Amino acid sequence: VAIADAVTEAVDLATRLLPDRMQVSCDLVASAVRVDREDLLQITHNLLTNSSNARRAGLQVRVMGAAMGDRYQIQFLDNGPGLPPTFEFHSEPTALDLDAELHGVGLRLVEVLVSRNGGRFDIQDVEGGVLATVDLPRLPG
Repeated sequence: VAIADAVTEAVDLATRLLPDRMQVSCDLVASAVRVDREDLLQITHNLLTNSSNARRAGLQVRVMGAAMGDRYQIQFLDNGPGLPPTFEFHSEPTALDLDAELHGVGLRLVEVLVSRNGGRFDIQDVEGGVLATVDLPRLPG
């Protein structure tokens, strides 16, 4: 998948659906990544929606991506209030528990989709917001 094109497509859709809730800037280096296109669109959509749900007005999200050896790293940095104190991040991808509380299901789905595509996902509080990182394998060449 041409990563910059797919992520930009998902960002454009999210900003059309939520025009008053966030401003998104993209800085993505072009590269071919081994990932299912629909999964990548869903991952991007879920991370942007998660950011927009955390802060209703004045939200800014920076989406950055670059190749790092045989991997490609996409980072989503927002200026929201941070992760809730009760947030628990699963270090090992798990199947979605449909009986679980709905809060955080979008991030659990991101975790599962990234893992299914041979990648790694991390999310953490940083000064002034939240940083979500998706790390995926690049295609050779």
